[in-house]
Formats: sequence, structure tokens, C-alpha cells
Amino acid sequence: MSFLKANSKNKVLIFNYEFPPLGGGGGKASFCLALELARRGWEVKVITSRFKGLARKEKIKGVEIFRIPVLRRRIHQASVFEMVTYLFSSVFLGCWHAFREKPDISLAYFGIPSGPAAFFIKFIFRVPYYVLLRGGDVPGFSPREMSFYHRLTRPIIHMLWREAKGVIANSRGLQELACKSLPDLKIQTISNGVDQELFDLARPKREKSGEIKILFAGRFTPQKGVDFLLNSLPLVQSNIPKSQIWLAGDGPERKHIEKLAGNRNFEDRFIVKLLGWKDRDALYKLYEKADIFVLPSRDEGMPNALLEAMAAALPVIATKVPGSEELVQDGENGFLVNKEDMGGMARALEKLISDSTIRQQMGTAGRKLAREYSWEKIADQFIEQFGLNNQG
Repeated sequence: MSFLKANSKNKVLIFNYEFPPLGGGGGKASFCLALELARRGWEVKVITSRFKGLARKEKIKGVEIFRIPVLRRRIHQASVFEMVTYLFSSVFLGCWHAFREKPDISLAYFGIPSGPAAFFIKFIFRVPYYVLLRGGDVPGFSPREMSFYHRLTRPIIHMLWREAKGVIANSRGLQELACKSLPDLKIQTISNGVDQELFDLARPKREKSGEIKILFAGRFTPQKGVDFLLNSLPLVQSNIPKSQIWLAGDGPERKHIEKLAGNRNFEDRFIVKLLGWKDRDALYKLYEKADIFVLPSRDEGMPNALLEAMAAALPVIATKVPGSEELVQDGENGFLVNKEDMGGMARALEKLISDSTIRQQMGTAGRKLAREYSWEKIADQFIEQFGLNNQG
């Protein structure tokens, strides 16, 4: 198959087991790249998981979405077994789509579970593929949760990486971790992008007497460190303005988070509200209303939520982990604290809660930096990596 057929549109087939409204940052990133490629005239098809209430096939702004049969119970997260059902389903139906559509390339978001479908399409139809690393699919990432699965799948992961035309990590830190796993393989880095709409959010002026609103958005898993955030709250000084902690998310740690949120040792300073999992529009409204964004992760690839908060002109607090370290310039657009450093988290909260001037200055600096991560610029980098024409 010719890698670029003359006088025809570029065709790309994207595999991702989660795609909005399913899942988190990985799904959102694949959606935004798909939209940008379609805007440029590419033929973009996405093979993702079926879920109750969602159409089996639909077209959104030029992107064709096919939702294939899987076993999935929750909108925010899939179990390992549920991912395996996508793996097998995507191999069979992905090959069928490749036979019919003859794509120029395929993209596998997450080496596992999306990579095998891209591999078989290459093996059968000679379609080159790229593996886009997101974090959990890289051996060594979040070892508390994933070390067993990485030991089990490491040989398959390495085979998928070696057979790919390219392997692309979404942060330098994730690239370095992947290189430790397979030192002789060249791995590229292309960051996540940010939705242009976030720059246009109206930031309502907060009344001086109003409570400060501190937002977290993500899954309730050990990786995201919500427990670390809540355990830090009793250390915050009692003389600061009373604030609200908004936890937008869900996940396996929910009951534990609910228990920590009921801790009366900080109720004179904080009210903790569990808001549940939010779709894109609802989350954007939270960015608009919040005063501070916090991401207390123990591991990250390139956190979409952090980029989004910065684009929405929110000052941020994040942990010193790969991905977050690339976005947060300590003392300029936010604060970086060490993992598990509850005292450091408390001090960062105190500074931002107590000083509206610092919040405004950091929010402005964050928005300026986030503009360098527009999806238009990120798509240019992907297209250059693919070796295809910018236009379809």
C-alpha cells in the first residue's frame, strides 16, 4: 500500500478504548486530535467502546465514530477485564474497517489495549501504525497499582512498540520512563493540547466575602492522590478564609475519599464537596467558577486537566511528577510540592487562598503558557511525525 496516495485524502484509523464521554484524559486527547485532523480535510475514523445510551455509529464535526461491543459498566473507568474485551473486539472489527477503508495509518492510544488491533492491521494490510503512550501503558508507571499487570504484559508491550512505525509519549518524563523499559528504541515526545474554548471562558468576579473554591478533576485512584490532598487539609492554618474543596470525579477510591472528606479536623477551614463525574461542558463550568486548581498526583503522563485549568486562568498546585513539572513553573503560574509532602501542600494552599493578587498573577501566567499547547500546534507536530501532507 502506498503510504500517501496521490490526489486522495489522508485516511487515519484511531483506536482508543475510551472516547468522550467515556474515560478521562486519554479519550479527550484522541478526540481533540481527531477533530483537528478532520478540520484539515483528513478522513478520520475512530473505533472505541460501546456504552449504554451512546449511538453505535455517529459523525461529529467530520469524525466518524464506531462503538464496538465490549463489556463496560462505568463511564469513568474500565477494569482490566473490560479492556481485554475491547482488545479482542477491536482486532476483529478493526481489520474489517481496514479492509473496507484502506487507511494510510492507524493510531493506537495506549499500547494496551489498543495496540494489538493496530498491529494486526499492519500484519495483514501493511498499514503502518503509531503507539501513543499515555502513562498506564508504560511499564514502571504508577507501580502501586500496575506493577503486576506490567510484569504480565511487558513482552507484548515491547513487541507492539518495536513493530510500530513510531512510539510517541505525551511528556518528556513518560518518554524517559519508556526508554528505561526499552533503551534501544527511539521514542518521540508530543505533548497534549488544550481546547481553544477554555481561553474564552468568562471569569466572573468573586465577591470579597465569598468562599475560595478549590477544584480537583480526575479519577479517584491512588495515582491521582486525592487522599494526599485531603490529609493535608488539617495542617492548613486556621486563620485563612474558609474555602470549598470541589472534587469532580469518581472511581474505586470513592468510599475512602468520602470517609476522608468527613474528617472534622478541618471543617472550620474547608467544606469538601464530592461533585461526581462531570462531562466536558459541566467541567468547563467548574473551571469558570473555581479560584484554584489542584492536582496532587503520584504519577502523571501529561495531565489534560492541568492544561485546561491553566487555559482557564486558574493558578495551580501540583506535585513534582513528570508531566506536571513540565507545565508548572514553580512560583510563576502555580506551586509545585513534593509527593506526600502534606506540609508543603498545606503551605501552598495557604498562600493561594490568602492572596488574591498572587492568584490573579499566576492565573494570567498559566494562561499565557497554555497558549503554546493549542491543538492546532500539537496537530502540526503529529502530522510532521506521520510524514503525511498537512491537508487531506
